[in-house]
Amino acid sequence: PMKDMVVEIREDQAMQTVVIRNQPIQAEIGKSDGDSGKLLGGATLQLVRNRDGKVIREWVSREGQAEAFQGLESGRYTVRELKAPSGYRKMEPQEIEVKETERVQEFVVKNYKIRHSGGGGGGDRPKPEREYMELYKVDGATGKRLAGATITVYKPDGSVYFEGVTGTDGTVRFKRPGSGSYVFKETKAPEGYYLNGNVYQFVVGTDGKVAGEDTVPDYKKTTVIISKEDVTTSEELPGAEIEITDKDGTVWGMGIQSTAPMTTAAGVPQTTEDDTARPVMTMARTGPRREDAYYGRCTSRNRKEQSQ
Repeated sequence: PMKDMVVEIREDQAMQTVVIRNQPIQAEIGKSDGDSGKLLGGATLQLVRNRDGKVIREWVSREGQAEAFQGLESGRYTVRELKAPSGYRKMEPQEIEVKETERVQEFVVKNYKIRHSGGGGGGDRPKPEREYMELYKVDGATGKRLAGATITVYKPDGSVYFEGVTGTDGTVRFKRPGSGSYVFKETKAPEGYYLNGNVYQFVVGTDGKVAGEDTVPDYKKTTVIISKEDVTTSEELPGAEIEITDKDGTVWGMGIQSTAPMTTAAGVPQTTEDDTARPVMTMARTGPRREDAYYGRCTSRNRKEQSQ
C-alpha cells in the first residue's frame, strides 16, 4: 500500500487532476557461493509463482550482479535452478516470500562447490556439501510453510540436542547429529495455531544418511459456538449439558450453558436477534483434538414440557 499523501484543492481552478502512483514491488535475487558469499555467474534459473505454477522469468546469473524484478505480485515463489554454475552442485528448489513493501527485497540462493577426495582412485566422488539437516513446519490443511514454531530435537538419552524457531521459509536448520535414533516435537506453536503434541522420529545411519520424518503439521485455532434453545420460543436455555462426540463415538468435549453473556474479544456482550444477551457455553475438551472435525455454529433445540 502507498503512504498517505496530502493534496491541495484550490478554489481558483474549475478542474484539478491529481495523479496517485503506487511504487511497484521490487526484488533482487542473487546466486552466491555458499561459503564465500560471492555472487556467481553461469547459473540458469527460473522464478515460478507458487499459486499457479507460472514461470515469471528464466535467466542466466551474472557474476557480481543480482537479477532485478519490478512489479511482482506479493506472495510465495520458488526459485528453480536448471543448470548450476561450473564446478558447483545443483541447488534444490528454494521458496521465497515477496511482501507488499516499498523497499527493495533481497534474496540470495546458494550453491556449494563440488569437492573431490584426493588420491587412491574414486576421486570424482563428491564429499557431502554440508553436515546439516532441516525440519519443516506446515499448515496441516494447506501445506503452507509456517514461521514462528519452536521445534526441539532430543538425543537418544532424552536430553535436548537442538532447539530452534522456524523462519519465514518454515524450516529450522541444524548440524546433523551422529548416528542414532532421534525424536523431535513442537514445543511452541505459531500464533493462531494449536500446539501439535505428537512426537516424530528420524534415524541417522552410520553412513550419515537420514531416514524418517521431517515435517510437523499444525491446524488453525477455530471458535465453535454452541447454543441451546427452546424449540418453540427460540429462547436460550441456561443449564443445558452438551456432550460432543466424533464419528467414532469418542467424546471430544462436554459443556454446560450458563447464564453469563458471551462477549467478544473486546469484552462487549454478544446478543441474539432481539438484542438479548447470549449465554455462553464453556466446553471442556476430554478427548483428542480431531483435525477432521467440522467447525462452525451449532444450535440444539429442546421442546418445553406442557403441564397437564
